[in-house]
This record gives sequence, C-alpha cells and structure tokens, in this order.
Amino acid sequence: MAAKPCKKFVPNGKLKVRVRASLRTRAKKNQFLVFALALTLETDFVPTTILELQAWMDGGSISLICKNDLEQAFKIHFVQHAIWKIHRESELPGRVYLNSKLVSKRSELEIGILQNLDQAKFQQTNFGDKELLQEKMDYIRSDEYFRSPEIRPVSPPQYFRQKEISSQEEEHLKSKVYDLRMNPREWMARNGHRIISGDPRIFQLQDKEFEKWINVAFDALLYEGLNVLWYEFLNPEEIEHLKAEIDGL
Repeated sequence: MAAKPCKKFVPNGKLKVRVRASLRTRAKKNQFLVFALALTLETDFVPTTILELQAWMDGGSISLICKNDLEQAFKIHFVQHAIWKIHRESELPGRVYLNSKLVSKRSELEIGILQNLDQAKFQQTNFGDKELLQEKMDYIRSDEYFRSPEIRPVSPPQYFRQKEISSQEEEHLKSKVYDLRMNPREWMARNGHRIISGDPRIFQLQDKEFEKWINVAFDALLYEGLNVLWYEFLNPEEIEHLKAEIDGL
C-alpha cells in the first residue's frame, strides 16, 4: 500500500499571507451580513423574535438577542442615558447599536429597528421585560433623545490597564472586595467612603463584565460624587450613619 504524501511545507511568510487573506474574506462576509440585515430592517417587515433581554447594571443599558423569520441572528443594544461622561472605549449614552455598530440618529435603520420591535414577540419574558423595552423605545422616539448632545468620549487616564494581575488576585477582587450582585453605582454609594486610595482600573482584567462593572462604579465616584449617589440610593438614616462613620475614620 502506497504511503500518503507528506503535506507540503509552507514558509511562514506565505502562511501569514494566507491567514490575512482568510481574515479579510471573513471580515467582508461579516460586513455583507450586517449590510443585508440592515437592509432588511430598513425596508421590509420580517417578523422578529426576541430570544433574550439582558439588563446591564451600568445605569440602564439593555441588549436584545434576536432572530427573524429569515434566520438572521442579531443583537440590538440600547445604551443607558443616565451617565454622560464616558471613556473612549465606551458606547455612546442613549444610542442604539446593531451588532455592536452605532446606528445613526433618526436614520432609516433606527426607525426600521423600532418599527420592527413594535411587532416583535418575546420567546419568553421575565417580569418587567416588556415595560423596560418600551421605556427604551419611547426614549429613542422622544424629543429629549433628538436634542441630546453628541458626546465626545474622553480618553482614559494613562494609568488604565497598565498592571498585570493574576487570575487568583482578580477572583479575590470579584468575590471578597466587590459585590457584583449589586448595581455598581449603588455599591459605590454604600462603600465609596472607605476608598482612600487606589483604583482597580490600573489592572488588566480578564473578565470583561467585571471590568465594565468596575468602570461604571469608579466613573460614578469620579464624575458624580458620593453626595449624588447617597441621595439616589440611600435613605436619610443610612446617609447619617455613613456621615458618622466618615467622622470616625
């Protein structure tokens, strides 16, 4: 029985060219799929099913995991509009994203997305999902949204994500230092007075959801301040208790 010929050796240079070409082909395919989806949402009513609504603890963002009767899968993201001071890598407050791409304000695509969601059905719903989605859609249709300023994200401080951290140290932060079950702004309202120095945003965190939680918490402390957070999340007795605790530090 004849032996099978060996695979021909490909020099690294040629291999890199092939990989780049493959990546370019994949990127073009993804761009075409996004274009086809956008065209469908702009021009045709194709019944959409909302598979899942994800609510983020960042001030009010939600994500809709969807599919339509053409078997197109997509994600629609409504960004919170409670916090307007953001960093360059953040999504723009109050805006709509389709598959992570910013949708132009009052564009045919944005109108088509809202009209499509008007008729969309939830595969299953949790308590408050429909009301939460309706609230976001009402905002996008409002004059407040139309008049909202075009935000220019500020560059993050140079010390951001400069220090490596082990998985064990990161897990310690997640399980012992911060309570990720809590809204990050509320956590900061209740615990920010104990932060004397240090900023965990210096670390290169592996868990991106944890990184997002940390960014929201410390942005709230930096841009809003404890007094604002106290009066949003705490009752008068809790505020007086924290003030007394601060006096004793």
